[in-house]
Amino acid sequence: MSDVKTKRRGRRQRRSGRSRSGAFRPIGFSASQSLKARAVQFGTISSSGTGVVAGLIPFDPSSGHLNVTEFNSDWANLFTQYRLWGVRIKLLSCISTSLIESVTANNMPIAVGYQWRSTATLATPSNYDAVLDNQPSQLWPVSGDTSKVGLVMSQKTPSMITYLETNATTSPGNAGAPGAFQFYGNNFTASIPIFTYFIEVYYQLRSRS
Repeated sequence: MSDVKTKRRGRRQRRSGRSRSGAFRPIGFSASQSLKARAVQFGTISSSGTGVVAGLIPFDPSSGHLNVTEFNSDWANLFTQYRLWGVRIKLLSCISTSLIESVTANNMPIAVGYQWRSTATLATPSNYDAVLDNQPSQLWPVSGDTSKVGLVMSQKTPSMITYLETNATTSPGNAGAPGAFQFYGNNFTASIPIFTYFIEVYYQLRSRS
């Protein structure tokens, strides 16, 4: 039995000795390594003078689009490439109770969804079909939503999206951060707040500059 213990002790010592040998075993750099960063934007959408609610919130972080302060001031100076990783949007109705009770505000839903295309070709929807024809999309009964949670939508970026240079001013359809959150509704009371949005956009950054 003592011989067995001696052999085991010897193996442990040899392994311990090898681990303390100071041998340098470098790990090669992987171009797939990246850092994920979260950006947040907040705002309120109002109806137009004709009662229409329509618009886009682009995912491209450059100053001409979503205009993410951290991206333009910091991240673009630290990394040379980026791409969109995912999006989460929270919507809360802000139509006043008095308007709903007086039936002054209409009870039509708003079509909400995504528009996956190059930033340069994004187009504000002009009808419900323009939003609902694109998936994922849905109808949101904004006038009847009095919950504290509202509507939450999340979307993982299509796997075909590749990295784009951080100094680019727009995203093509297959790189960077193309696409936008889109919405459309009509016949609302003119010029009133309709909903508040809270959008979280996640980016992958790589290649330190």
